Amino acid sequence: MKLKPRDSITRTVIDLGGFWRAHWREARQSEMAQGKGYSGVLAVPAAWNYQTPELYEYMGDVWYAREFSLPWNAADCDVLLDIDAANWNACVYVNGTDIGGHSGGYQSFELDVTPHVHRNAPNTLAIRCDMKLSRDTLLQDGRGIGHWHNRGAKFPPSSGDHFPFGGIIRPVRLLLAPRERITGFAYRTELKRGGEAVMHYEVLRSGDGKVALEIDGRKFEGEKGAVEFSSPRFWAPGQPNLYDVCIRLYGGAGRLVDEYTDYVGMRDVTVGGGGVEINGKPVYLYGTSRHDDFPALGSGLSHALLRRDVELMRFLGMNVFRAGHYPPSWELAELCDRLGMMLIAEAPANALFHGEGRPEELASEALGRNHKRAVSEMIDTLENHPSVIMWSVANEPASQKSECAEYLQDVRLHAKDRDPGRPVIFTSCVDEADKASGYFDLTALNIYHHSSAYGGDVEQVKQRVGTLIDEMHRRHGKPVLVTEFGAEGIAGFHSLPPVMFTEDDAVEHNTAYLDVIESREFAAGAMLWAFADFLVGEHYGRAMMNHKGIFTRERQPKRLAWELKKRLGMSADAGRTR
Repeated sequence: MKLKPRDSITRTVIDLGGFWRAHWREARQSEMAQGKGYSGVLAVPAAWNYQTPELYEYMGDVWYAREFSLPWNAADCDVLLDIDAANWNACVYVNGTDIGGHSGGYQSFELDVTPHVHRNAPNTLAIRCDMKLSRDTLLQDGRGIGHWHNRGAKFPPSSGDHFPFGGIIRPVRLLLAPRERITGFAYRTELKRGGEAVMHYEVLRSGDGKVALEIDGRKFEGEKGAVEFSSPRFWAPGQPNLYDVCIRLYGGAGRLVDEYTDYVGMRDVTVGGGGVEINGKPVYLYGTSRHDDFPALGSGLSHALLRRDVELMRFLGMNVFRAGHYPPSWELAELCDRLGMMLIAEAPANALFHGEGRPEELASEALGRNHKRAVSEMIDTLENHPSVIMWSVANEPASQKSECAEYLQDVRLHAKDRDPGRPVIFTSCVDEADKASGYFDLTALNIYHHSSAYGGDVEQVKQRVGTLIDEMHRRHGKPVLVTEFGAEGIAGFHSLPPVMFTEDDAVEHNTAYLDVIESREFAAGAMLWAFADFLVGEHYGRAMMNHKGIFTRERQPKRLAWELKKRLGMSADAGRTR
């Protein structure tokens, strides 16, 4: 129910992006917290790793600082600090005072800084970030755990098969808001017979004011209510129908105290025997997975890059993508809302329970608490976006272990408690040994028999993939969504006949996977890994990057992109059934 930082006639948003003072050498905390003694400069938002060579693989403390002043008319406002994401651990100081912090990457958090700001003088904001991972942080440190625990050292160490970018990677904003204000808003769609629908909503507020909601030219009063639509304009893939919403809070004598504007999308998601249904109609999921990764930015947010990436997916005829392996920004979800692109949001939990040792050593109680908190934060931030059709609570855990299966079931129940309306998945990589998929709404499989088992033998790959998805469907009786498959295709590498690591081999193997998946009526969809090449940590098994992208890291098409364009053959705006 977290509100987005939006301007209105009662609210002012101040973007704090730009060049900040920075320091990453030995320092006194007392001086750094007051904005003193800084020796460098870093851009915000952006990962620190590309901004200077000495920070490329750095995982320690980096201090950021800048000044801000409040406008003259802010005397009676509360001042909230909204940080969209600071990887991985952050401590925040205002005018030298520790006001709180957050642990967890790619997650939005908000702090009330009202008691600590100067109204009539400049203020100093300092943020200390670090990438100090452990077995308790949700992205774990990767030492003896994670997929690569038995394949030699990886640097920088982490449990994820993506580069561990650090720093303030998403926008930092100040929100000036009334003391009595609207503090939360959530809604859900209920379909009725005859094409009618009801929007159930809830508004949270501070104080005792009266709540009024306006939508589609109609006005409603109360913190909770139901809005009936006799002929709703549903949101659907390729049909981004949205309704503007204005929520107002009134004080004594009908005085307007606060106003918050947003939009809603009337959309229902269910899972039937053949897959996902949007508003009661089956939709086949053709798509990919995307990392926040680009030269110079690292995982830093760029609105132009987000727009370009979604447009490239639409160019291919895709209708969905998964934000792997961490939650997307609300800005990306909003873009998908407005373009009619479906989105699967994923918690930043990667490769849990892989490694040697007792279960409690691989996944501590503290890790479990952090995992549930991350799921809650993801849902709080993204639940109002109609484009978000599904939650993924983990990527590629060791779900062949009974303790892992029980752990995942516990996290699934937590997600369902927070949002009963959306399907919940995790993505399995252990084939028939998996013990957890039966708990979830769909069986989601990441399959890499091309590279891990059969090398370049396409026919063996097709046979094995078919056997696997048939068995997993027989076992659980649920639709199978293949959330990852792919082959390394280094841009510019070609061969006749196709051999591994060439663009030609990537085309041959991805086409083989698609042939097998699309031939199954129980298949809910096929999602290629990955949208674009992305940076990974140093390891003998990777040539600097994961080269399974449909596009290069710079977003130029490989041969696979053109082949997919021919195969999918239609605009994403038209929607898809199969």
